[in-house]
Amino acid sequence: MAVNLSVQLANGSKMPVVGLGTWLAASGDEAQFAVAVESALDVGYRHFDTAFAYGNERVLGRVLTQWIASGRGTREELFVVTKLPICGMKADKVSHFMTLSLQNLGLDYVDLYLVHVPFGVKYTRDDELIPFTPQGLVDLDMNTDLAAVWSAMEAEVDAGRAKAIGVSNFEEVQLERLLATARIKPSNLQIECHAYFQQRALRAFCARHGIVVSAYAPFASPGRGEFYDAVGLKFEPVNLAEDSVVRAVAAAHGRTPHQILLRFLTQLNVVVLPKSVNVERMKANLHVFDYQLSTAEMKQLEGLDKGPAGRTFRFEFLPGYVFRQMARSASLMSCASTLQDRETSRISNVHENVDTVGNKSIDESIYYSFPRLICFEMSTLDFLRFEAINEPYTHLNHSPLTY
Repeated sequence: MAVNLSVQLANGSKMPVVGLGTWLAASGDEAQFAVAVESALDVGYRHFDTAFAYGNERVLGRVLTQWIASGRGTREELFVVTKLPICGMKADKVSHFMTLSLQNLGLDYVDLYLVHVPFGVKYTRDDELIPFTPQGLVDLDMNTDLAAVWSAMEAEVDAGRAKAIGVSNFEEVQLERLLATARIKPSNLQIECHAYFQQRALRAFCARHGIVVSAYAPFASPGRGEFYDAVGLKFEPVNLAEDSVVRAVAAAHGRTPHQILLRFLTQLNVVVLPKSVNVERMKANLHVFDYQLSTAEMKQLEGLDKGPAGRTFRFEFLPGYVFRQMARSASLMSCASTLQDRETSRISNVHENVDTVGNKSIDESIYYSFPRLICFEMSTLDFLRFEAINEPYTHLNHSPLTY
């Protein structure tokens, strides 16, 4: 069985450095997913990353509880992560969705509970994760209060139902606001992070504040094409494993390119969450601690960073948003000031990187306090709501997202 190192969270608990990512792992085949989790346990995985929105908590929990009941391991050996869904971003919904997740998992507590995204949608019912307006846009809850949600997250720690709490897809400015009022600071930030999108500034911020960073999509998630097809979106996969630098380093060590991509991140002190249902790949993904990349090799791999252009998760599957890319200084406040100067501009083409504001005045305090204009974990790419635009955008051609 492979050795899996761990990092210590702010609460003192140990988080295995390699976890099993499970987004889209079931892909409609629960039996295959159950076998994959069994295999993962057999080869040494103890860290499992899921979410209420993934729809696989129940299967994962069934396998984990059977593993414990069989005497093959104990609950204390496991590190289970799940996440508050986007429709649960209300203080009075946090406990509700925690209860549902624990029931699904068959557990008394989770080791880490994350706020999945830093904005909320209007709650309709538990199984409608993302409600839509009659125009086909995501029905945002414009009264989302991150501070109140975080306070409710802290209450889950107090109740013993979450050993640690953290966030996912947050940006530095949102973390700063959270840290300013938090009684229990976030233990973990889960973000997209890989060789082409290394998130250096955000990782440095987290290091200064004792927040462990976890990387979803450490291979840039090239296998999500079926999901994008299902929601009518074009997907162009990025195959990091074919990069010539990665392959050269892999050849030098007698390793696979995927192992090099994982070892690179772990040497940057990043927890990695590769997804696989193939037992041989799962084994290989765990075997990344018995060798070291040299300083020169690390510099070569660091040179692959494309900055914001390397981002592959742009959340186009949330109709009602448009990306705007603009050069700016260190803070989002400077973006807000720039937007105020452009308050009469309008969308010309949603398929281009354009500023989106409509005819309404942009209030800087509203922008900063969130979520009137949503700053969604973007370094230089920010989501903007079509909230201020009056005319319908029927040419978006998005179908409602279903799970």
